[in-house]
Amino acid sequence: MLDKLHGEALDDYDKFIKFLSERCQVTILKKKPLDLKQLTENDVFMLISPSKSWEESEVEAVRSYVESEGGILVAVTLDGRKPERLNKLLEPSGLSVIHGTVGEKYLDKDSLEGSQLLDSVESLALGAVWLYESARIGVSNQAEVVLQYKDAILGAKRPLGKGTVYLFSCLPAFGNKQLDRIDNRRFLDNLLKSLATPAMRETLEAIAEDEALAVQAIASDKALAAQAITSDKALATQEIVGFIITGRSKDLFFTSDSVIVANKSSKAGFAGWALAGPLAGYITDSIYKGLKGKKLSELSPDKILRDNKRNFAIHYDEIDKIEIRKLAFPFGLVQITINTSTDKYVFDWDLGVGRDLRKHASFLVPLLSEKLSIRD
Repeated sequence: MLDKLHGEALDDYDKFIKFLSERCQVTILKKKPLDLKQLTENDVFMLISPSKSWEESEVEAVRSYVESEGGILVAVTLDGRKPERLNKLLEPSGLSVIHGTVGEKYLDKDSLEGSQLLDSVESLALGAVWLYESARIGVSNQAEVVLQYKDAILGAKRPLGKGTVYLFSCLPAFGNKQLDRIDNRRFLDNLLKSLATPAMRETLEAIAEDEALAVQAIASDKALAAQAITSDKALATQEIVGFIITGRSKDLFFTSDSVIVANKSSKAGFAGWALAGPLAGYITDSIYKGLKGKKLSELSPDKILRDNKRNFAIHYDEIDKIEIRKLAFPFGLVQITINTSTDKYVFDWDLGVGRDLRKHASFLVPLLSEKLSIRD
């Protein structure tokens, strides 16, 4: 059960709640009173960044839920949420939120101390949520620290009677952007496994399925990385057979088995001439792109790929058809279309008026044979 009676901004953590809902049966408490009967209908009572004060009757209900009924209280918070109000609820457990923050955006496993929550986690993203950061936690001697960065405690738990109280100050790790990372999702899955009771069988099954999918995703990423490395090594042994310097933002470089699409940024201020006006800016930008294209043509194919992270290669085996045709207007403009089974790429080529298109594209005929169509 999630609380929404004490200033919890649950709408800000929709991905966190969706993550929980895919693994647990989640209910949200929106109307008072918060009483023992409502609490005992749930295995876990979770607070996501509360900021309002607690009434004495509510504090007593939560204490009885944990201590006498064997319930689990989990408070997840961050800096700037009026810790004295949450501390009133946590007082029986000897846990508290104290002043001081951890401002790092990424915590490597080697710099973290903790328990099974870090299983298979290499680094934890702690990017700020709404400019708030992770706070420090104060603990009593009876508490167990489950997450620590240097001298800052970020997670702790304390048995209380029949139940347990957990406190985490690293809510930024569960922000929408952070939960896009496999490591952060694993950390949250590890937390849910530590909270799950034997009766929460469906939760454990959902977590196991998610972990299996994560392993597959990582294996797929490694396979793609290995394939990219192999491809780069193969390209390093090849030469540029021909190229098309388009005069636009993308040039095409052809090897014996691939076409490399190379991106170029604009430099309207090249040599400072753009200050003379828009036309001068356009001309100097074209000059820059032409020089950049010529410079790239002197590199090996693998170095062209690495020149810009947006550069990519298309193997000729992937190409269904490549069409090169002159446009009726504007004069001198040629359009190059590359069709694959999954994508369509279109490039403009400023060939110029009166130039022989077939002559300038003739080097492509032995490379692409029947896949090539030239329309002049």
